[in-house]
Amino acid sequence: GQKNTTRKGEKAMARRKPYRRRAAHPARTAQRKIKRLMRRIAAFVSAAAVLCALALTLGQQLGWPVPSWNEVYRAFGLGSSAVPAEAQDASSCAHIVDVGQASAMLLEQDGNFALVDAGLAATQEELAAYLQEAGVRRLEFAVLTHPHADHMGGMQYLLENFPVGTLYVADLTQCAEQPGTGYEKLLAAAQQAGVPVHTMQAGERYALGQAALCVLAEGEACESLNDASPVLRFEAPAFSLLCTGDGEEAAEQNALLYGGNLSADVLVAGHHGSYTSNSETFVQTVDPRVVAISCGVDNEYGHPHGAALAAFESVGAGIYRTDTDGTIVCYADEEGKLQVACGGKNTAQAA
Repeated sequence: GQKNTTRKGEKAMARRKPYRRRAAHPARTAQRKIKRLMRRIAAFVSAAAVLCALALTLGQQLGWPVPSWNEVYRAFGLGSSAVPAEAQDASSCAHIVDVGQASAMLLEQDGNFALVDAGLAATQEELAAYLQEAGVRRLEFAVLTHPHADHMGGMQYLLENFPVGTLYVADLTQCAEQPGTGYEKLLAAAQQAGVPVHTMQAGERYALGQAALCVLAEGEACESLNDASPVLRFEAPAFSLLCTGDGEEAAEQNALLYGGNLSADVLVAGHHGSYTSNSETFVQTVDPRVVAISCGVDNEYGHPHGAALAAFESVGAGIYRTDTDGTIVCYADEEGKLQVACGGKNTAQAA
C-alpha cells in the first residue's frame, strides 16, 4: 500500500506545472524604487539636520561666526520676522522697539549692535526675540538712561542671555530720588556676567562700527530720576538721532546750555511724548525730520500729549508712534537716504 501511495504522489507531482514567478508590474516596481529612494533621502536629510543643529548650537555657544536660527529660517523663507523687511539689509539702523508704555532702542551699524534701555520685565522675552531676529549675537554695549522700571525692566534678562561689552549707566550721585533694589540686582547681575559698568560723562563717544553714540550732556542735579537721563546723539554715516530718555524740561534746558550740537535727523521723543518734555524751543533746536514716540496703546498717562505733538508739527517732522505704528525702524537705504519702516506698515516711507 505504501508503494502505491508513493507512486500516486510522484505522478501527481509530475503532472503539476513548474512554478514560475510572475513578473512584477512595471508601475509597482517603479513605486517600490521611489519609496526606497525617498527613505534614503529622508535618512540623509535627518542626519544632515542633526549635524547642522549641533554645529549651529555649539557654534553659538562658542561664539563662532555661524548664523542664528532666525537667520536660517529667513534664508529658507520660513516664519515671519518682526523686523520690517525693507530694513533687514541696511547697514545703519535705529530700531525703536514696540515694548508698550516703556522704552527700548536697538542701534545697528555694520553688523555691530548696541541697546539703549530695555523696556519692562513683562516684555523682556519679546525684546530678546526681536534682537535675535535682527541678527544680534552680541551687544557691543548697553545703555541705561535711568533706573525706572519701564527702561530698566528687561536689562538684567538681556545681560544674562547676550554677551555685552559694557553697561553704561547714568550718574545718580546728584539725584534726590534713589533707585530701588531692582537697580542693585542689575548691577550684581552685570558683575556676575563679567560685564563692566561705567558711569556716563559728557563728551564721551562709544564706537559702533563706523558710527558712535555720543554723550552730549549728563543729567543734572535733580529731584527725579527722569532728569538723570543723559542726552545721547547717535552719529551714523547717513543720519543722526537724538535721545533724551525721560529727561524733562530742566534737563532739556541744561542740554541747550551745554550740549553742543543738538541737531538731528531723528528725535526719539522725550518721556514717551509727555508735555513735561519736548519743549518747543528744544524741538526747534533739534529740528528733526522724524520723531519717534515710544508709548503704549491707551496708556493711563495720555501719552503722547497734545503740546508735544504740536511742537513736533511746528518743525514739520514726520511723527511715528509705537502705539499705532508698531516698532519703528529708521535706516539708510542703498542710496544713503533716511527711510522709516514700521512693524504695522507694509512699505517704507522716505523721511
